[in-house]
Amino acid sequence: MSMQKGMFPDQNLKGVEPISNDERGKNASELLDDLGALNLSTAMEKVEGKPICQKGLSFFCGSVDGTAEIYRMWVAQSGGNLGLLETPEAMVEALLRFPGEVDFVMVDVDSFGDVGEAIDLCLYVRNASPDVPLILIASEVSADDFTAERMSACDATLRAPVSAGRMRAAIQAANQNNARYQAWREERWASERAEEVVENV
Repeated sequence: MSMQKGMFPDQNLKGVEPISNDERGKNASELLDDLGALNLSTAMEKVEGKPICQKGLSFFCGSVDGTAEIYRMWVAQSGGNLGLLETPEAMVEALLRFPGEVDFVMVDVDSFGDVGEAIDLCLYVRNASPDVPLILIASEVSADDFTAERMSACDATLRAPVSAGRMRAAIQAANQNNARYQAWREERWASERAEEVVENV
């Protein structure tokens, strides 16, 4: 599936009620119940004095299997809820339904079968929700990468199989790298605007 065709949610998206029909208020407990969230921890883990999952809601896009349930448990231990989504369409819909309320997104490249499709999803998330830290999980990468080298596509990369400690480190790195990415976007935007002004003079 390409990002250009059938990527955006519509009234026929199975299993997801269109946002236009959502008449509920944005009560946090209702939103989390709607996702079928499990085991929200009351003992939130902290990094540098701040909770790892400050907003309490994150998403995983990939095969919903035993591994995904383990990821969900680890996020719960860090004080958050991880919504498990199997398709790019469901991921896009989730980001549209919960703007400004997502701690991070994880995309499991191995679940897609086509690396290009996973990267397309990451680029879409990057453009649509640049303030959402993005973590890529893949078995084909040589090692974890918590630098900002791949910031055009993601904020951190985890090599599968993943451990709880490495996932927490990736979440922390993704938050830090996403702040750098947003600053870079702002700087680039300001530079492009300045060039447009000069060209129009």
